[in-house]
Amino acid sequence: MKYLIYVALAAGVLGGVANAAPKGEEFKAWCQAHPQDCEAAKSNFREKAKQAKAWCQDNPEDCSEAKQRFKDKAAERKQWCQDNPAECEDAKQRFKDKRAQRKAWCQENPEQCDEARQKWQERQQ
Repeated sequence: MKYLIYVALAAGVLGGVANAAPKGEEFKAWCQAHPQDCEAAKSNFREKAKQAKAWCQDNPEDCSEAKQRFKDKAAERKQWCQDNPAECEDAKQRFKDKRAQRKAWCQENPEQCDEARQKWQERQQ
């Protein structure tokens, strides 16, 4: 399911917004500390997965192309990180910092955050 979301995002179908919740093991700890936010994140994830699956069923050719683009980009990132480990770690940290800033801003400004998300989604289509 998770893969389908990334595929649909790569295709620009969902116009998705990066989830503010942490990933992997961090996610488990975050869920224990923030049960309500965790349930909302899981629900949002499931809904996006349903949308992605439906889109892939309705658009198999586009879905296949999106999967390939996703794989290609992932391979490029992996190779770049292997070739440039220090820069890769810096980029990962900048991404985490930006996500944390966005999350904090959204918590302080929920209406403006919703507006910004909507505008971002419109630009992705």
